[in-house]
Amino acid sequence: MKQQTNSNPNSLDPSAQPFSEEKKEVSLPESVTVEEYAVSEPQVDVSDSSGEYEKRIDIEYSFTGEEVAVALKVFQKKMIFKKNLIYTVVLLFLEVLYLQALIKDPDYFAGKLMACLCIIVIAFLWYMPWQHIRRVAKATDSIDQSYHIAVTEKGFITNNNGKEYLIDYNAEKTSVVETVDLFVVTISKERCFAIPKRYIDPSKLDEVRELMKVGLKEKYQVAKEK
Repeated sequence: MKQQTNSNPNSLDPSAQPFSEEKKEVSLPESVTVEEYAVSEPQVDVSDSSGEYEKRIDIEYSFTGEEVAVALKVFQKKMIFKKNLIYTVVLLFLEVLYLQALIKDPDYFAGKLMACLCIIVIAFLWYMPWQHIRRVAKATDSIDQSYHIAVTEKGFITNNNGKEYLIDYNAEKTSVVETVDLFVVTISKERCFAIPKRYIDPSKLDEVRELMKVGLKEKYQVAKEK
């Protein structure tokens, strides 16, 4: 199948919500969403990117399901791992209390019910993120499409209906985690996108990295290699 270049690509997840700027919807299609297990408003501040930039590096890229899976794992670890871990600890504590009550009174029906619910909730806390990664990765492998983004000294530039928009480095939720093969860009508590390094000209890779580091400062992190 012939690959298509899309300057305004569709979200990998059809349920992903767009972000808006001045009450106009501006979709960021190359992004993926954590949907089911995140509840905050999935909107980020964007601005018209009209104007000149001292440095601008345009990147045309696509990604595999495996790359999306890696990006989402990094994203989940940053956004939901700590929360899920806290919930798990609390639920395990409750589980112990109910089990102790059942030892004293084996006929305690409410105790049996709540003990089962605690285990079920813990299972879903960890199953849903894994299932989401699996589903999005599988959907990505069925898509034959390329995307476009530009990295500048002020932020990331995307294109919507022929008009360019800037995702500012200074936006509260904008951050980057660099892995061995990817730049995982977070734009909200629900949205991220991945830029594979293999699509960046090797002679410009250090410059792309430096633009992000200088613009994001402490919001730029390098993932620890396993």
